[in-house]
Amino acid sequence: MPYWEVFLILSLPYLSRVVGGFIYTHVKSFSIPFIILGILTILQDEINLLFIVRFLIGIIFGLTITYALDKASKSNLMTGITTAGRSIGWLLSYISYSLIHNWNEINILSGIIIIACLLYTSPSPSAASDVYKRQKKRNSVKFTSLLLYFSAMTPGFLLQVIPSILEKEGLVNLLLPSYILSIFTYILLPLVGANIGYKLATVLASTTTLITGVLTFTIFPYAVLMFAPFSLSLTAVVPRYLISKGERTENLRIAQNIGSTSGIIIPVLFAINPETSEYFLSICSLISILI
Repeated sequence: MPYWEVFLILSLPYLSRVVGGFIYTHVKSFSIPFIILGILTILQDEINLLFIVRFLIGIIFGLTITYALDKASKSNLMTGITTAGRSIGWLLSYISYSLIHNWNEINILSGIIIIACLLYTSPSPSAASDVYKRQKKRNSVKFTSLLLYFSAMTPGFLLQVIPSILEKEGLVNLLLPSYILSIFTYILLPLVGANIGYKLATVLASTTTLITGVLTFTIFPYAVLMFAPFSLSLTAVVPRYLISKGERTENLRIAQNIGSTSGIIIPVLFAINPETSEYFLSICSLISILI
């Protein structure tokens, strides 16, 4: 496949998760989405079905992450742990491939585990969704919230193109420690924000992301050890910051799911023009600092 097409397929769930976020309020039970997710995970090895499978995975992802954020948004610790799911998932994939060395087998095993989880837990619809149904006619997400989420999520999505850069330098092994560090940063950043202020925490994290990101993409790839943790953990402190500014909890899911569209924009533009990374990183970091 062409380079840009590969990035498009890999990033597609970040676009379709917007659909999942909007239909979230109509879901009565999360058992069926989990079963569908398990089946779709197994089907990822069917190349001819990959486009539609990845699109549907994104919809389910939008449903589940919205559910998780509704439950976790009132706690700094739980917000950090929930948003750290991306790094935890990356590490589980890394460990799985290190042990099994076959993505087909990994997908089958993962699909079975996802479905089997329903035997031990019964995800119920979020009470927040019912609240949102009653309020959706008079509540609308603020444009600044959308802009901040888009800007805060963009640096993390730039990590999708980092492996190709590190591979050229023979430094792919830096990914593992950087993602391990990101889990701790996810959890600590909201807690730090509670003490020094969420705005200041956002500014410091954005500034660190900008500096280390530019270094990673230009002259010093080792900076990814700092870039990855801070670029990812921005999404852990942003919800707390927006809530402190008066944004309604139920609107955070809309802002995050729409903001996630940068996950499909960035890799495709990078494949066309590699300099896109520094431009987007600089603009989005500046927006995160000023809002």
